[in-house]
Order: sequence, then structure tokens, then C-alpha cells
Amino acid sequence: MSLELNNKIKINTYKNATFQVISILVGFYIYPLLVGYMDDIVLGVWFTLLSIASWFMILDLGISHGLRNRLTELIVRNKIKLSKAYLSSTYYYFSLFLLVILLVSSIGIYFSNLYYIFNVTEDIVPDLNLAVIIILITIITNLFFTINYSLSNALQNASFVNFRNMLFNLSMIIMLLIMIFIMEGSLLGLSILFLLSNTFINIFSTLFLYKRNLHFIPSIKLISFKLFKSNLKLGLSFFLINISAIIMFSTDTLLISHLLGPEHVIYYALTLKVFIAFTMVQGFYIGPLWSAYSAKYLEKDFDWIQKTIKKSLLITLFLYLCILITISVFNHILNIWIGNSDYYNFDLIVAIAIYVSVRLWSSNFSTLLNGLSLTHLQLKTSIAATLLNIPLSIYLVKYTSLGIAGIAYGSAISLSIFAVIAPFYTYKILKRESYK
Repeated sequence: MSLELNNKIKINTYKNATFQVISILVGFYIYPLLVGYMDDIVLGVWFTLLSIASWFMILDLGISHGLRNRLTELIVRNKIKLSKAYLSSTYYYFSLFLLVILLVSSIGIYFSNLYYIFNVTEDIVPDLNLAVIIILITIITNLFFTINYSLSNALQNASFVNFRNMLFNLSMIIMLLIMIFIMEGSLLGLSILFLLSNTFINIFSTLFLYKRNLHFIPSIKLISFKLFKSNLKLGLSFFLINISAIIMFSTDTLLISHLLGPEHVIYYALTLKVFIAFTMVQGFYIGPLWSAYSAKYLEKDFDWIQKTIKKSLLITLFLYLCILITISVFNHILNIWIGNSDYYNFDLIVAIAIYVSVRLWSSNFSTLLNGLSLTHLQLKTSIAATLLNIPLSIYLVKYTSLGIAGIAYGSAISLSIFAVIAPFYTYKILKRESYK
């Protein structure tokens, strides 16, 4: 089992790299297309909407992460029928929950004054409420299909997620190019495009996954609320961590839009897009490790776990060097990528580079702790970071000379709580477990 698992991890690392490189390259090409196609204010609202849309990802209630760990354990112990029962129960009851959320949220959005929230007028961004409802439908649909990721990860096939994302980016750019030729840019049109691309790829990737794993196809006969409830209980900590993370990572653009204006969101979004690529590069290696840590923990292979976390940290140090180089040539990147350097802001560049660096460091330890289902530290530090982030970011923007860079510094400082404590906590856990 151990040798087979090691081979799967290596293969998935290579697949992850391939799929994610293609996805990153295609994703980067989408941005200059949008900048040239959409009005700055409309585009700022779009980026803000995408950021806020990720808030709804907390509605999985930690189910996908909890199911991932549960399925990994069951598959390692060759309990295939019980794994299938967990999948069947989760698909059924989770879909009912999502339908209720979609109905309630759509009614709330329809009667909300979104123009005030986004600080725009109806003549500049028409059909805002309808566009938001369409994005909501897309996110709810994506939430349902995250159950697929639980199965693929439990099967040590973490590259499936990046395979799906690569296909989405490819379909998105093809449809966007068609849209540019046949109609003027609008928020509503972009929202419909977003829905169509996601729906098509979700259906295709699901068929692809289960064609290769026929013995896991869900069955109505195996649906059990007891199993769903058990999985929900396991995922509760992940759910609370997700709430904190989503608020942390998604309020930045809304704060910028409300405090400085939606046109300033583009500066933040473009700069973050460049540096967030380093988290994707880290994902080449770290992506398959969550479920691998789970399996190795069950096998009591702590020597492998310790060696792997050290390798992860060395890769992170190399990425830091790449970040420093990126800072020095960022204006050239903008010229090549967007066609001009109008969105260059050195203070913001440095702030986001620090923010992303903190995330890179923390990911090494959060991946390991998630794999071991040890979520207490993350939960406590995530709540603390969330409570600190918004007031700190507002203070840095309004009462210092940092301006928009204050948003990124606020997030970086808040995330540093876990980044500082996690290494000591992880060392303590591994030392204790290895002597049992």
C-alpha cells in the first residue's frame, strides 16, 4: 500500500503541475481580454462579485473536507460499500439543503439595494441584481459538485480538481472570445457566460470521474441521514474555518470598492492575480498531500510525514526568491500582460507580496493538520484573524498613508497569527505521535 501510495502522489504531482500551468496561463490571458472589453467600473464590480461569491462556498458546511477525510479512511481499509453509502447520502441531503439556500438567497438579493452596496449607479451597471442571482446559481451548483473532489482526493487523485479548473478556464476563454465578437461587454452577459462554462465543465468532469470509478457511483438505496449527519459532525470544524477564511479572503475587494471606489479594485485584482499564482505553483506539490497525510497517518508512517513537510518548506523558500524577482520586474509583467503599466502601484505590490508569502508559509502546516483532522489551532487562529482583519484594514486605509496597500497589510498581519504558532504546534504533534 505504501509503495503504491507513493507512486500515486508522484504521478499526481506531475499531473497537478501540467493542469495548473495550463490553467494559470489561460487564466492570465482572460484578464487582458476583460480589461480591454469591459468598462473599468463594471469590471471592478465583476471582480468584487467574484470575491463575494466565494463567501457562499462556506455553505458546504465543511462537508466536502469532512467527507474527504472519511472516505480516505474507508478506502484505506477497503470499505467500498460504506464509502459509496457516504457519497450517496451526502449528494442527496446536501442538494436539498442547497436548494433551500438558493431560494432564500435569491429572494434576499432581488429585494436588496445592491447599487448602494457596490457604490455604483444603474445606468453604468444595469441588471445588477439579476447578474448577482445568476452568479449565486453558479456558486450553488459548484458547491454541489465539490463532493466529486472529496472522492477524487480520497482516491489520491488530487489532480482531478486542477483538471476540472483547467477545462473551465479553457471553456471560459473560448466563450469570452465569442462574446467579444457578437456583443458589447456587460455584467449580465459575463454572468451568463460564467454560469454556462461552469455547468458544462461540472457535468463533463463528473462523467469523467465516475466512468473511471464505477464501483463508487451513488445509489438511492444507500441513502442514510445518519451517515450524512455523521459526516456533517466531522466537517463542522472545517466549516467554521471556512467561514473565517472566506471572510478573510473575500472582504478585501468589497472594502476597497466601498472605501475607495470600484475602479480601484482593478489595481488590487490584477496585482493579486500575479502573486496568487505562487500559491498555485505551491499547489503542484502540496495539492496531493492532504489525503496522503491522512493515509500515512493511518499507516503510522511519521518518518515520511516529517520528510515531506521539510520538502514543502524548502519549496516555499524557493518561491520566496521568485516573489522577490517578481517585485523587481512587475512593471514589465504588466506591460507584457495587460499592454501597459497604468495599474502599477509599488506599495500595493510589496504589500500583496508579503500577504501571499504568509499564505504560502501557512499552507504547509494547514495541509498537514487538515489531513490529520487536527483543526483546533486553525479554528482559534482563524476566528482571531477574522475579527482583526476588517477593522485593521479599515484603519490602515483611512488613517495612514498606505492607501489601498493597507488592505493587503491588514490581511497579512491577521494571517500571521497562525503562521507564527503553527510550526511549533506541528512539531509538538509529530514528536508526540512518533513516540506512541
